[in-house]
Amino acid sequence: MCDFLRESNPDTKIIYDVYETTEIAKGYSNFGKKLEINFLDKNKFGEKQYDLVIIPCTLQYTKDWKDVLAISSRIAKNVLLMRLPLTDADEHYFFIQLNNSEVYSLLNTSWPIILFSKKLFLKEIRNNFEIIFELNDNEESYPFKGRNFPMNSLLLKTKED
Repeated sequence: MCDFLRESNPDTKIIYDVYETTEIAKGYSNFGKKLEINFLDKNKFGEKQYDLVIIPCTLQYTKDWKDVLAISSRIAKNVLLMRLPLTDADEHYFFIQLNNSEVYSLLNTSWPIILFSKKLFLKEIRNNFEIIFELNDNEESYPFKGRNFPMNSLLLKTKED
């Protein structure tokens, strides 16, 4: 994403920050300098202002996702949510995601995931944002209650106080 943004905007200085756990941020800090990407401790998220916050396919794995959205609305003019699992269910569903492919299968890995109720999720979004556009990715979908749902991306504009 960083490369795409920089190539698409050659006359714009793009400062690219990635928030990670303390250990990962420390581990990537030297590597990130070579790429001109700042790997920052996720506990510092909210301390800087941005034109755009990008949350790519991670919100559904985040326990405090409402806090992430609230902080994003305070620190950014725009927020891009990418690859969200939005269902037609009345409530959010919580699952344990298993990965049985490639190296993950050797490690018996799993992690919690939220399949968001689109109705409830959009209600939460509208507290702090206007939806500029929504994109459904029909090439990437997930099964839920016997149907396949596309992953969704939303570009949001922070509401002015």
